[in-house]
Amino acid sequence: GRRDGNCRSDETRVATIVRAFLADAVPEYIQDGAREMVSHGIQKLNLKKSGSFWDVEGTIQGEDLQTYSPKLSIDINEGMINPLCNCEDSFSSVCRHVAAVAMKLQDTLDSAESDSDTPAQQTSRSEWRQTFRPFFATALEPASGRHYLIYRI
Repeated sequence: GRRDGNCRSDETRVATIVRAFLADAVPEYIQDGAREMVSHGIQKLNLKKSGSFWDVEGTIQGEDLQTYSPKLSIDINEGMINPLCNCEDSFSSVCRHVAAVAMKLQDTLDSAESDSDTPAQQTSRSEWRQTFRPFFATALEPASGRHYLIYRI
């Protein structure tokens, strides 16, 4: 048996397992959809630990107003993740709901691991300006080949 006193190393191990799961089992296009879900917010994230098993359950409200319940069953000893979801995509592959919960868990574990996250905070603040720069930098010009009528009333 294992002792539960080894909480810190379990978290590090789970972070490694989740990272590998996202890299190996989740295609890039599903990760993109999952990232968007994480940024819009996951309603709930529950974690149940029993020995070397972690059950992570999420609640995600879809665009179709459907509520999805993705779940990750993590076996720390085996280094395995068993993903489950109540959406139709989960039958064919890992769905973006499961991937979103995995990403959220990874973010949570990573931020718990690095206690000083001020440098990361700084970069993300200036980064958003770069993202929106093209929107503000370009002047609006009429599209070529189109004629505009201007009415003076």
